[in-house]
Amino acid sequence: MKDQKIYILIPLVLFFFSFKFIYSTHIVGGDFKVSMISHGSNSSMYDIQLRLYRDDVNGAVNMPVSVTIGIYQVGTNNLQLYLCWTKCWTKKKPPYLFRRLIKYPL
Repeated sequence: MKDQKIYILIPLVLFFFSFKFIYSTHIVGGDFKVSMISHGSNSSMYDIQLRLYRDDVNGAVNMPVSVTIGIYQVGTNNLQLYLCWTKCWTKKKPPYLFRRLIKYPL
């Protein structure tokens, strides 16, 4: 039993001490905000906002150049609207804001 622990412990110790520095860069988090601007008889206007946060201190991950959003019907999960925008970031400092007004149905 004691020999088995040594055979497991030695590779783990070698693995952890074989890397001197390990760095990570990633998007930390984000959220959506959808607001109805106006409600008409045939269509409505919506304001869609996406805020993304990244680690600006410890890393320099690039923000995505495009954002794709799918809007699905509740209950059936049928795709109702598929949105894709490129070069849409309105702020250069966190939080990075993506904002678009849409009219639905189109």
